[in-house]
Amino acid sequence: MREIFPELEKLLECVHILIMDMEFRIVFWGMADIELYGFSREEAIGHTAYDLLKTEFPYLLEKIKADLISEGKWHGDLVHTLKNGERITVNSCWVLYTDNNGSPTAIVEVNSDITERKLAEERLEKNLRDMEYLSATAMHLLEPMSHREFFRYTAEQLQAVSGNAMVALSEYDPRKDELIVRALSGPADKLQRVVAILGRDPVGLRYRVSKDIRERMARGRLDSLEGGVCDLIFNQMPLLLCKQIEEELHLGCIYAMPFSLDKDFMGIAAVIIDRDEGLKNSWLVEAIVNQATLALKRNKTEKDLKRSEARFRATFDHAGIGMTIVDVNGRIIKANPVFVQVIGYTLQELTNMHVNDYIYPPDQLYDNELLQEMIDGKRDSYQTEKRYVAKDGRIIWGKLAASIARNPAPEPPFIIRMVEDITERKLSDEREAKRKEEQLEFYRRTILAATEGKLVITEKDEIFSISGETIATWPLEEAEKLSNVRHEVIEIVKRAGIAEARVDVFAIAVGEALTNAIKHAHVGTATMHKLADALMLVVTDQGPGIPALTLPEVALKRGYSTAGTLGMGYKFMITFADRVYLATGPGGTTVGLLLQFQPPKKPQTELLPLCAMLAIEQEEREL
Repeated sequence: MREIFPELEKLLECVHILIMDMEFRIVFWGMADIELYGFSREEAIGHTAYDLLKTEFPYLLEKIKADLISEGKWHGDLVHTLKNGERITVNSCWVLYTDNNGSPTAIVEVNSDITERKLAEERLEKNLRDMEYLSATAMHLLEPMSHREFFRYTAEQLQAVSGNAMVALSEYDPRKDELIVRALSGPADKLQRVVAILGRDPVGLRYRVSKDIRERMARGRLDSLEGGVCDLIFNQMPLLLCKQIEEELHLGCIYAMPFSLDKDFMGIAAVIIDRDEGLKNSWLVEAIVNQATLALKRNKTEKDLKRSEARFRATFDHAGIGMTIVDVNGRIIKANPVFVQVIGYTLQELTNMHVNDYIYPPDQLYDNELLQEMIDGKRDSYQTEKRYVAKDGRIIWGKLAASIARNPAPEPPFIIRMVEDITERKLSDEREAKRKEEQLEFYRRTILAATEGKLVITEKDEIFSISGETIATWPLEEAEKLSNVRHEVIEIVKRAGIAEARVDVFAIAVGEALTNAIKHAHVGTATMHKLADALMLVVTDQGPGIPALTLPEVALKRGYSTAGTLGMGYKFMITFADRVYLATGPGGTTVGLLLQFQPPKKPQTELLPLCAMLAIEQEEREL
């Protein structure tokens, strides 16, 4: 070597260069080679390089040598084995050295350790292959397939990356809190043996998982589980049968990962490795399970949605009331048979009609306002009664219940409108109201005639409209203070210059009116009014009012009281006031007692003895 490279001897000691003769025997072995390979000069020089380093060539050595002689150089990747048995990959460059006559005399081999780079390239290549595999798996899981096919395909993909392991996929049944084996994949001989031992296909078997396992599954990642198959999966079978499966199939550790998303537990993927092997490609197993979880969640959501849609369609089509689906612009998307029958338009005619096309015009504005409030998010629903115009022109009353269904963006919301035909009820109510009004009018006319115009059945507003200027007001809250109110009223009457005899009998009417307000409603108001030719006391309460059917008795029967024994009745108010105005209803009763400044043309002197007696009785009652 000194003769060949005398000036480079020191430099050669520092780089991974070895020099071989034409028979590949090592003639130079530097310090860098000693440090890399572990062989001393004595162990290396004179030995054939490919024997010493157990070189693995990319192709036949004879072909490499021929290329070297032909081209004068060769380079490629070789695998060398170090003295300690470790294998490394080197990028090797060979140069042919010739003498002055051009005859080849030596081979200079320069090696660069590229083991780490090669491993990185292999990892990258494997990752690319794995990503392609995951991409293909994900794309396939997105394709439509049956529930059974989904689990079978997922199990096969997991088994393909898990070596000699067996894969069992189970689905959770929340109704029974059980897991159901949906797919089993593994080496064909092991699958056949499982069926032979069980006497059946294990797919469909139900089992329960312990609470501890469920809690560990909640972590959502691949985890090794203690215990055997018998303890964790097929624990409803006899122990000896479970042990037989474990032994004959040479089953080892179990790795499990849940199909779980957003706290929705949907099942378990279990990888049962061979007893003599470890788990391969754990990250790839996790990735596939995650892909399958997303697909299973999507399938479950779609299935639930289809069920919900089917239930809604059945409800919509067979509902006993009219139903329509309307877009946010108020146009009909769909109508059910009952609504078609009620409104008279065909389904084809209704489609794309606006709701205002069949809503009675005076009722449209209110409905439009409520509809807009729902669209703006101010309300989710509303109920109202409105009129509709049928195709044949009939007016139909309907009880409308509308609600908004908000879809995930960007899908627009839609409105569900349910309409109950209440036309007959409305007509019946109108007939009843008209009957009662006619009855009340009959009572008014009858009472007016029977009392010679002294009792007028009217409205509260009408009483106040004719009562004149208000000159005094008293709250009626305590029965003990009624006497004071009555005396103040009488004082006003006396100051008006009305004859004393008429004042005394009017006092009885005043007492009856005040007492009735307290007894019937517990609270009320009395106001004194002055007209051009009369005074009027108006007593108002917020009691239950007088039923229309009892008005004749209230007005005409001596001693009648709506509370049984709480006064001498309206008969005496009519007798001792010049005119009585009466307004009554559920919101209370208003009585107006009119006393003219001048007595009526027909004096009632025959009643004076009775009046004196009643006045004494009134005084005693107030005391």
